[in-house]
Amino acid sequence: MKSLAILLSAAFLFLGGCSGTDEHPAPPSEGHHSHAAGPDETGEAGILPEEARHLKNLQRLTRGGEDAEAYFSPDGVSLVFQSSRQGHEFDQIYTVDSDGRNLRRLSPGPGKTTCAFFTRDGGRIVYATTHLEPDATLETYDPRKGEMWRLDSVYDVVSCNRDGSGLVRLTDTPGYDAECAVSRTTGRIVFCSMRTGDPELFVMNADGSDQKQLTSAKGYDGGPFFSVDGSKIIWRTYQPSTPEQVAEYDDFIARGAVGRWPMDIWIMNADGTEKRRITTRGQEERRTCWAPYLHPDMKTILFVSSSTPPGGGRPNFDLYTIGVDGQNLERITHSPAFDGFPMFSDDGKRIAFASSRGAAARGEVSVYLADWVP
Repeated sequence: MKSLAILLSAAFLFLGGCSGTDEHPAPPSEGHHSHAAGPDETGEAGILPEEARHLKNLQRLTRGGEDAEAYFSPDGVSLVFQSSRQGHEFDQIYTVDSDGRNLRRLSPGPGKTTCAFFTRDGGRIVYATTHLEPDATLETYDPRKGEMWRLDSVYDVVSCNRDGSGLVRLTDTPGYDAECAVSRTTGRIVFCSMRTGDPELFVMNADGSDQKQLTSAKGYDGGPFFSVDGSKIIWRTYQPSTPEQVAEYDDFIARGAVGRWPMDIWIMNADGTEKRRITTRGQEERRTCWAPYLHPDMKTILFVSSSTPPGGGRPNFDLYTIGVDGQNLERITHSPAFDGFPMFSDDGKRIAFASSRGAAARGEVSVYLADWVP
């Protein structure tokens, strides 16, 4: 789900072969990251005039690496995110306070990790890891083959205390189990699993019991999140429709990889009923839509998609909003830099997102916070 791994270089390779289209992949999931710095409050100077309609008081929390998927604790005091800083080859899980202080790693270190989220009471953290299978061979994706990230079969979902202690294994089935998020109201965990041979969404209790499948249509279903009230699940999906698309999709899944597929945002009830498409950019325009998150008012969805600079040029990832009825699409960020992985705080007053704006070196992506103006 991290979709950040070597994100900028992978996106560059992909777009370079697009022949002028706006097709975009969901970004990959492994990367190399460097050290973080202390808090850096850039204030209004970091917000472009076109962005001031919805964003203010921009604050930079991390610096010097590629950081992604920063998600608020229920009280908004802390965030959990992933990064391969401190010399780790693959992403590890970190927490940081919302003022940029008290950065600490909580995952053990070996293997890959991804997709961390606080539990309902904020006392524990759920994430996916491969370190439970220390002898497994971990492959990296191959952009030359059109791969965007790997569906490593040794990923499983775990939970731990906020300091990394008390680790409990929650899934133990053959195949990829990752891309997890937690309901703030019920404590249920939604995640992506390959146990059926196709990437589908499942839910389970906080202790790993009562695992139930929610999706079954052929295609990739992943990156899910609960609404704050727990009634809805929103996610990204790609459903191949032509024989050629099905054959290509089957080839990628057989080798355990996600391809450069134009995805769209869907929503359903938390029990899996009443599934419906929200965006049509992927299906109709081949502009991938991913990383959706519902505002607590249940009216607005914040997500990531591609944009094209005025007059043309290389497409870029930016934040967008759209109504739950699929209407009123609006572009939120306008920086030529990458912007992605947004999340609303539980009170709807702030957003967290990852951005390469202000990067001092190619590939640097940092965690940012901003006040949200409806």
